[in-house]
Amino acid sequence: MIPPPIFRPGPHSMRAEPGKVTLRSGVVLTKDKYGYPIRPDLALAYAIDHAIPGDVIGCSGTQTAHIGRGDPNKATSALWANGAVIRDVTLVSLDPANRGRVSVSFDGDVTKPGQGGVDNFTLSGVDLMARFFANGPGTQDDNSEKTALLVYRGSTHGLIRVQDFTAYAENPSSFGGYGMMWGCRGHGWAQWDVRKGKCKKAQEHFWYFDAPQGDSYFIDLEQIEPSGRTCLQVDERKSAWGYGGTGYTGITRPSLGGLLYRNVRAWTDSGGGGSAFTIAGHSGGPVILENVSVKGDLGAVAVWADWPKGCYLTPDGKIVPQFVLNGFRSDAQLDDRSLVAIKGCSQVDIYLDTKPDGSPESEIRTNRIGIDLDNSYGGPINNGKVNLYAAGRASQYAGWKAGVKLKRFGTTYSDLQIDALNVATPGVP
Repeated sequence: MIPPPIFRPGPHSMRAEPGKVTLRSGVVLTKDKYGYPIRPDLALAYAIDHAIPGDVIGCSGTQTAHIGRGDPNKATSALWANGAVIRDVTLVSLDPANRGRVSVSFDGDVTKPGQGGVDNFTLSGVDLMARFFANGPGTQDDNSEKTALLVYRGSTHGLIRVQDFTAYAENPSSFGGYGMMWGCRGHGWAQWDVRKGKCKKAQEHFWYFDAPQGDSYFIDLEQIEPSGRTCLQVDERKSAWGYGGTGYTGITRPSLGGLLYRNVRAWTDSGGGGSAFTIAGHSGGPVILENVSVKGDLGAVAVWADWPKGCYLTPDGKIVPQFVLNGFRSDAQLDDRSLVAIKGCSQVDIYLDTKPDGSPESEIRTNRIGIDLDNSYGGPINNGKVNLYAAGRASQYAGWKAGVKLKRFGTTYSDLQIDALNVATPGVP
């Protein structure tokens, strides 16, 4: 998978500042369509109402918008006439040194006329902030948004870009001191291009999304504070968007794509469910992890089928057509799970490369199982072909720092069995 070049926004054509909107014509609006003063944190929603394809909206202050579909009588809703898809709109900060802070949600369905949704929608250089409403009627958690970016369950969108951002909570003491439950939560469907991002604490996940539509990219991301469960988790299961059912459907969704995680620094803690990089279900293309690292006390990689909730399959009856791990480092010392656990892939490719100075490119560090293939926890579908790539004996790779290097079907592999998996130099003595 070759990612497209990073998107470069042009100069802003509109402005969304606390209490006012400046249109592309230069006209300044301070009152909404009902004649009331624009609420300071809803200028962005009103600006999107007035945008057209190609507009770049410069933001300042704290802004909130429910984008794509919603109640037209609510000031938080950002809609286009006749339920048109909001497309080719970009949000940036007016002052890069004093960034805009946005809390956004996306709703609608780009596949149905008049149902809104977004496509080619970009947030670039604005921070994502889960809001806290101090005067709300409930508890501290009730008055806090769970996430700074939400795609509504049952909605379908095109491409959403998020780049050059930090995700954090307005009230760090909510959700048990994590501030927010998720940095970003994609309940609905979208294609993602997420780059150059950081995330502060999250109770569960940095980025948790369902059913990516088309190839999606997560590049140059870092957790600067830990999350309680995973860094990146993706699901493709029947119940993810509200449908019930158990077992496998036997159907490959043609809209699904592959996933590329490149240069991602994960940090997890507290022993919750999942591993730092969790793929729980089907993908329509390869899942590739390049130059990723993990710190904390959870597992690093888990690929498995959440089969009781229903999963789609590849044509050969697997969950993921190809899984690639190329450049991986971990400082985890685990008490309850394997470091890398993979099941249900048509093909597994693990690269054990060496740097020019002779040091290992990957470091598989754990006091438990380094690579665990086809264990009993990932559903009933096993992997197909498993390939290791090492210049010499794969079993003697300098990056192995695990209590058990590799298991398959619950059996600890001997050095000779590990070497037999080496495609680069199979069975080198």
